[in-house]
Amino acid sequence: MIGADNLLNFHTWYKWEQIFQLIPIAIFDRPKYKNSSLLSQSSKKFRKFTYSEKFAKKLPFLKPPAWIYFHGKQNYIESSLIRKKNEN
Repeated sequence: MIGADNLLNFHTWYKWEQIFQLIPIAIFDRPKYKNSSLLSQSSKKFRKFTYSEKFAKKLPFLKPPAWIYFHGKQNYIESSLIRKKNEN
């Protein structure tokens, strides 16, 4: 599971193409990132392996590469703040 903000720079991750080949990926919409993340290098390279949200329950069982971009209520809270709150 990653946020759309991470999809934008996913192609800079270490062995990012292998990650797509290893596991199905759930990508969650983040404020201000939908358009840019769906035009990212990684999104373009693996575009033919994307599935509709209606396959959400099947995602863990899909043969990689497979990914779903989830739209919906967006969380404007930064993940670092969520982690910090959970540490207390």
